[in-house]
Amino acid sequence: MMLLLLAVTAAAWDIGRFARQAWFFNQPFAATPAPSGQLFPGTEWGPLDDVVMGGSSSSTIQDGRWRGTVIEKNGGFVGVRCRPMRPPIDASQYTGLRVRMSGDNLRLKFVVRDDEDWNGVAWTWIFDTAEEVLLPFKDAVPTRFARTVQTKPLDTSKLTVLQLALSKFEFDGKLNPKFKEGPFALDLISIELY
Repeated sequence: MMLLLLAVTAAAWDIGRFARQAWFFNQPFAATPAPSGQLFPGTEWGPLDDVVMGGSSSSTIQDGRWRGTVIEKNGGFVGVRCRPMRPPIDASQYTGLRVRMSGDNLRLKFVVRDDEDWNGVAWTWIFDTAEEVLLPFKDAVPTRFARTVQTKPLDTSKLTVLQLALSKFEFDGKLNPKFKEGPFALDLISIELY
């Protein structure tokens, strides 16, 4: 019975897509050169979907057009993330991030990281899509795997990663009230420091 369960689970998991996503972010010497002021366009982005945990949601991003299908079973999220910015961005003289976008009426998460720990603290905002969203650094919530954590303050002098996610979860098991399975579309126009 256990062997059958493992075989069914393995068949549903797309190991090739998992490997491609992992390789995109972990290639030796692959990094996004640190831009100044305007962070998108200017950074290289790739999908980071629930395939990393056995899910079957999928998305693509090309020229800021983020498209895909989110499936609740075995994950329930899609995301896009930039390659690590090297050297890190020093945003210590700024208040936050300005994100411009257009697309479906979604509730998203925006994440920044202040180190390159793949599973480290994710400084997160939750917001509904709008033409322009301001994300003050002081309002970022420290999380790890969608759970809030107590930690040191966000170090805005060394931002290393930017990420967007559409997830069935907000924080601490709370469900996203706007989440729905199926196709979605969003055009990311710009991400700037303000």
